[in-house]
Order: sequence, then structure tokens, then C-alpha cells
Amino acid sequence: EALTQVAQNIEERTGGQIKIEVYEDCQIAYGVDGVEQCMAGANFINVYDVSCLADWAPDLSALCGPYLCRSQDEFSALCDSETIQALADEAYAAGVKVLDMDYCFGMRQLATSKKAVRSLDDLKNLKLRVPNSSLWIESFTQLGASPVAASWSEIYNGLQTGVYEGMESSLSDIADSKLYEVCPYITLTNHMVGSSAIMLSAQVWDSLTPEQQQIMEEEFSAGAELNNQLFDEANEAARTTMEEYGVEFIEVDPAPFEEAAAAFYTSYPGLSEDIYDRLQAELETKEYTAQAGGGVVSATVSGQHELRS
Repeated sequence: EALTQVAQNIEERTGGQIKIEVYEDCQIAYGVDGVEQCMAGANFINVYDVSCLADWAPDLSALCGPYLCRSQDEFSALCDSETIQALADEAYAAGVKVLDMDYCFGMRQLATSKKAVRSLDDLKNLKLRVPNSSLWIESFTQLGASPVAASWSEIYNGLQTGVYEGMESSLSDIADSKLYEVCPYITLTNHMVGSSAIMLSAQVWDSLTPEQQQIMEEEFSAGAELNNQLFDEANEAARTTMEEYGVEFIEVDPAPFEEAAAAFYTSYPGLSEDIYDRLQAELETKEYTAQAGGGVVSATVSGQHELRS
């Protein structure tokens, strides 16, 4: 919905000079395949999380790592940091212009079918469905689970038959796919920020006039705000729906999870040894509005992640 609005606005503001067609549900290339389309100079915009750029700007993968941020607003602040922008410049030099990284769909949570996860110990050896991504597999391995990579279409049946004992995603995705029918427990782990970036060919970007580039930047930025607002509303509605269905929501002490996840930033291939500390240092200088459970809690300045250094 947000991207369709962006496309309409850009076409109107450029007098039809730039037309963008939006394709849903993996109808065309995405992820690393989408990056390769950009590298080839195609008139193509890839919408995917920045870990797909790992071969060209490895440290960008840290932005998708576990327990890097405690809220979506921290994530948004971090996207504008000098460290992340410098990494985006690396991707640009390699051939991909990262236009926006802040298309978020909420904090990712843990849903389980047989037992509730109330502590880090409950994750031990849990058969957990994750996306087919080495980043997700490594993240949950460090948390003690037994991650199993599988496509989204396999989740419902896999949970119903016991192939998996849990899965993770945003509340709206869980509700939209009615996974609460087979997962009566949802643990609010807030382990990652679900996000997508907007990226296109640096060659195509350079071919645009300064005015066209400004319009693109302005409209995709506005689209991110709309997208995030819509997903905030969707996640709140999803929780209400699932509570009415009888799903139990569990809150946990994040500290043990954060400490366990810290190993990801030293074990994941390609990451600089100091990338976690650099990003946390950036967060300490940022002001943002903290949110939890879909509601604004307070205005604060981050600097509370010493346990994970």
C-alpha cells in the first residue's frame, strides 16, 4: 500500500518521466537475485532487508542482527547514523544505491505450538522455523534453539504436524496467516526489527537529474513513514485478534537473551569485530521515541546495551 502510493506520487511529481510498477509476493526477483539485477543496471528496485548486500558491504548485515535495537524507533535512528550511511556508501561504490532502510513491519516475536517460552532455557533445542537465511540460522543457534530453514508456505502444516515447535515473525504476519490457530503461545522477545530496504542500480540512480533524485528521496522517505504507521496499527490489531482467540502473550526479561545473542556479532562471517560496539556508540548519540507493545512509552536517549559489548 505504501509503495503503491510512493509510485503514484513520483509519477505525478515527475510528470510521468518516472513510472514505477509494484509487484507483490515475490512475483519478480528479490533478495540477492534482486541485488544482481541492480548490479546489472536494470531499471529495477529491490525491496529486501540489507543483509542481501552482505557480499558487497558485509557490515550492513549487523543491522539485521539479533538484539541490536530494543525498538523500531532505535532502528530508525540507527539507519540515519554515520556508520550505517558509510556502509551504504560502500554498497553504492559496488553498484547499488540504498535509498531507504526504514520500511519496518514491527518487532519480531516468537510463537510456539506445544509450550510457552518463558525464559532463555525454554529455547534450548526448540525446533524453530526460520527464513532460509544464514543470518537467521546463526542468530537462533546462538540463542540455543534448533533452527530449521523453510519457506513461509510450509509453516502452518509444519507446526500442525510437529515438524517445527515454533516460528518467529511480526504479530501482523502471524495473525494474517492464522498461525495462532496452531501456536497458542506468543513470547514477546522483540529479538529483531523486521525491515526492508529500498535499493536500485547506482548506474540508474546516476542517470536521474538532481530534481528527480530529490523527488525519489522525498517520496520513499514519506513512504517509509506511512508504511511504519500502517504496520504499527496492523500489529496492534493483530494482538487484539489473537488475544480474543485465546492466545497467551508472555513477556520475558530480555537481558539473558541479549547476552546470548552477543556471540552472533563475533561469529557471523564477514562482520567487523567492532561493528556491534560502533553501532551502539552511534545509538548513544541518538534521540528517539521508545515504543513497546505498540504504544509510545517515553522519549529517551539510548545507551543501555553495555551487557552485549
